[in-house]
Amino acid sequence: MLEIYLHMFCFFQKFSHQLKYASYSVQSLPSCDFPETTLDPGELVLLGMNKNKNASSKSKLLLASIPSEEDIAKLRMKPQKGKTGVSTCESLSDMISECRSVSSKWRIFNMKFMPQNPLQVACRNEGNDILLCDLTKPSDYTNLMEKNTWTLKGLGSCGYGLSWNASFPGMLVAAGHDNTICLWSVLHSIVNSDTIHPLSTFRIRRGAINDVCWHPFYDFVFGTVDNNGKLFIWDVRTNGDGEFALQSNTTNSEIMCLSFNPFDQNYLATGDIKGNVAIWDDRNLYRPLKLLQYHSNEVTQVVWSPFHEDLLASAGADGHIILWKIGNWMKSHSETNDLPIEVEFICKCSKAVTGISWSASSPLRILSVSEDTSFEVWKPSSAN
Repeated sequence: MLEIYLHMFCFFQKFSHQLKYASYSVQSLPSCDFPETTLDPGELVLLGMNKNKNASSKSKLLLASIPSEEDIAKLRMKPQKGKTGVSTCESLSDMISECRSVSSKWRIFNMKFMPQNPLQVACRNEGNDILLCDLTKPSDYTNLMEKNTWTLKGLGSCGYGLSWNASFPGMLVAAGHDNTICLWSVLHSIVNSDTIHPLSTFRIRRGAINDVCWHPFYDFVFGTVDNNGKLFIWDVRTNGDGEFALQSNTTNSEIMCLSFNPFDQNYLATGDIKGNVAIWDDRNLYRPLKLLQYHSNEVTQVVWSPFHEDLLASAGADGHIILWKIGNWMKSHSETNDLPIEVEFICKCSKAVTGISWSASSPLRILSVSEDTSFEVWKPSSAN
């Protein structure tokens, strides 16, 4: 039986900011070089500002600047201790500034920056196409949509799954709810056309593909999860409908998200609609190695830490963000071991958490967005 230890915790940092509109996704960016020499962006964050259904204004992809940990340390803090021991900065809203934006007629479900050029951003929205945006130029709400965006064709429905290849610049994979996966190479295509068509197309037999993720160790391999409860591992060198390399047994519930461990080539995590977080070994997809049960509703995202191989964050429709410490269990590399998996950190948001991101510059700093338009920055005291 799997043991889960709950740590006592409080926050070293917790900042909240209400966005004008809800964002379904968030991503922290590494340091970027902007054309303007005067711009000091702090920590850069991608947000999808989604209009209300009846609003006349457009949704937009927003690149915002928030204070880095170094910036916050220099500010005059006014402690406001509450029941959870949270210390907040009164003027956080004034410290968040807009660096770039791109308008969209569609609501934005997900966005990812290109690892080799973080100011090239791909967006999934409620339309069928992928929008590729160039954020290297200053915001121009009138002309930017015409000058610095491209359309990626090939999918027959909307969706969420989107992932850039970390080894090959411009190689992007995305999946839709029409059982289709498309692979594009965008760098050469954007020179000649505003519309980009896929290099390859893959399909599962039936069902909606909920998420897709490139493998961090194998350049030609990516994974997908679907509403039939299956995990697939694909190799792009075997092109064709249904030509996947590996497939799991069908689980008992729809799988919503996945993430490969960036430090250990064998491990990946998934989250399902019932609230389960599963740890898998891709050498044997017969069943998950471990099932972590704490969320009471759909797991909306799982993300391994880019700084610590044994830390996994999960977010849920129950409003919880959980930081799982899997170090002792991973070191044993045994399917049958009963070493405990610890819950290092739990925070509760007022509404369903729609997206989380580890900070690209500060270990153990977590960014989150929720259905109620909240944008929050978290760091547990144990991480200080």
